[in-house]
Amino acid sequence: MNTISANFELAQGGVTGKDHRPLATGSQDSSAYLIAPESLIAVICDGCGSEPHSEIGAQLGAKLFVQSLAKQLSIDLSSEEGARRILNRARDGTLRLISLLADNMGPSFIKIINNYFLFTMVGVVVYRDTALFFSFGDGVIVINGEVIQLGPFPDNKPPYMGYHLIKDQLETSLPPDYLTFRIHRIMPIEQLNHCLIATDGLHHFMAAAEKRLPGKIELVGSVDQFWTQDKFFANPDMVRRRLFLANREVVTISPSGSSLHRELGHLDDDATLIVVRRKMISEEAT
Repeated sequence: MNTISANFELAQGGVTGKDHRPLATGSQDSSAYLIAPESLIAVICDGCGSEPHSEIGAQLGAKLFVQSLAKQLSIDLSSEEGARRILNRARDGTLRLISLLADNMGPSFIKIINNYFLFTMVGVVVYRDTALFFSFGDGVIVINGEVIQLGPFPDNKPPYMGYHLIKDQLETSLPPDYLTFRIHRIMPIEQLNHCLIATDGLHHFMAAAEKRLPGKIELVGSVDQFWTQDKFFANPDMVRRRLFLANREVVTISPSGSSLHRELGHLDDDATLIVVRRKMISEEAT
């Protein structure tokens, strides 16, 4: 069967970073995806770390954007003009709903947006015969093994989609292209073997590839494990487990019992990823 859902499979997971563990809110990352016969849409959102409730905006933003984007897929994706039109319409649809919600959450619209609805986004759309990779802020994209690092931005201030709702009230003016989607790749679907999108916290996992998992002899390993190893697609919790193993804290007691040894995890920041790969077709199926 020659459909998107028949030819591609998806796995996802995320963990809270060490720096966010003391926060009662936990991870400020979120993800959402939609798989249909003709399309696959996946996005990762990362809430602004300096605001108190941005995990809420990240969760809502990811889900709203995926649904809004799915309604725009009658437009051709194969040109940058068409891709940008689709993304901008999905953005506008998402922000209309966020604006309506923020209007009913308190007297200060700008405070509500700052506290709840500032998030970055990294995404992929596979529709019919085209794959599109885009971002609004920082993160990581991997396409057929090629790593594309997004950011960092000056003063560690990535663009947030929510700024569109309050840009006239911001203290500093923004560059003309600051609040625009970055389109990183438009490619024929037959050229896509695997891809990964992630928040910027995955950088820490990638940097720890040659280090041991806390409490184990085994190494963290390269990021390519997420698309080369079948276990991540066979078990829906396996991506989260791997990230957890890389980031857990392990305390051991010396043989004499006189001292403690603490091994810290490797991920300072929250890390969330979605990985997509082309399904393997067995000889029996052919």
